[in-house]
Amino acid sequence: MRRLFTALAIALTVALVGGFALVRSFTQAGADVFRISKTATGSNEWTPAQPLYILLLGSDTRPGAGCGCSDAIHVVGVPVGGGTATMINVPRDTRIDVPGKGLSKLTEAMATGGPQLTAQAVSQWMGVPISYTIMTTFDGLPGMVDELGGITVEVPERMDDSFTNVHLDPGPTPMDGDLALRFARSRHITGSDYQRTQNQALLILATLSYLRSAGTSPTDTLKYLGILSRHTTLEGMSTPDLYRLARVALGIDPAAVKSVLVPSSGATIGGTSYVIPTDDAAGLFSDFADDATLEWH
Repeated sequence: MRRLFTALAIALTVALVGGFALVRSFTQAGADVFRISKTATGSNEWTPAQPLYILLLGSDTRPGAGCGCSDAIHVVGVPVGGGTATMINVPRDTRIDVPGKGLSKLTEAMATGGPQLTAQAVSQWMGVPISYTIMTTFDGLPGMVDELGGITVEVPERMDDSFTNVHLDPGPTPMDGDLALRFARSRHITGSDYQRTQNQALLILATLSYLRSAGTSPTDTLKYLGILSRHTTLEGMSTPDLYRLARVALGIDPAAVKSVLVPSSGATIGGTSYVIPTDDAAGLFSDFADDATLEWH
């Protein structure tokens, strides 16, 4: 069961691995690892009759460092009926209009107003109701992956990063915890931060594949949640909400997930480097908001 909980933990929150992961003590009684918030209210609250949109965030907060920003940002949309999903991967330095802050890096919204403000900014920008936000912080991906016995990740192209000592050929690649963390942190590669954001998504899908192979029945879900609830802070949501969320997640076939990067390019404005969404982003978001699936190319 400990291995199954480990898989669930990573599958829910491995989006954080822009250079960090969960605290290694997550299996200790009372360890608070996750913060799951209901971020939609009133007419925007999710029901099974409409698409579900979830924001995955990784905070850079750790002892003695970090600004409380979000260094990993992924939006997952699940269509009515589930089974498949779309994941839109957002570079952390994307420049958008943050309510109350104006045009700024999306990563800074977390430090200003936490996951609620980040969800509000993303929701207004993409035109989708973010129903739930899942956030976690630094430090335990290596231990978790090792506890699983490793995971296999589909490396998209040759990687050579001397800063993280990652040298990988393309194709299915078994990874222990140390390699998984270095893979997730690598940005001195072709595509730099853009590719790193995509690599985080590959880790999410690899771990979801492991979880589904371990068991997805309602009984399995209750077992996972019995442990997960002792390590999670729920904001504005109940345990039944969490159960519904877990059932949707377990119903997603990783092979049926479309993972895309927000169309964007780099720019320097006022001496600060930003990622600027291109005109194509509007078409992507419109397609995504319709039913959480993509016809967009």
